[in-house]
Amino acid sequence: MEFWERLAELNPNAIRFDNFDQALIGMVYVYGSPPIAAYDRDRCIGILMRDGMTVETAEEYFQY
Repeated sequence: MEFWERLAELNPNAIRFDNFDQALIGMVYVYGSPPIAAYDRDRCIGILMRDGMTVETAEEYFQY
C-alpha cells in the first residue's frame, strides 16, 4: 500500500505538503493522537531555496 493511502486510512485529516515529497521521511506516532507525516527540516529548507528563497526567508517560511 502506498504511503499516502496508508496515512489517509489511519488519519483522514493528515496534512500533506505537496511540494515537499522529497523531504518526506515517514510517519510519526504521538501517544493519544493519530499519525502524521514527518518531513526532514533541512530538506524542506533546501527545497524552498531551490525554488528561489534566500536561507533567511526559507527558514522563516518553514517555521511559520
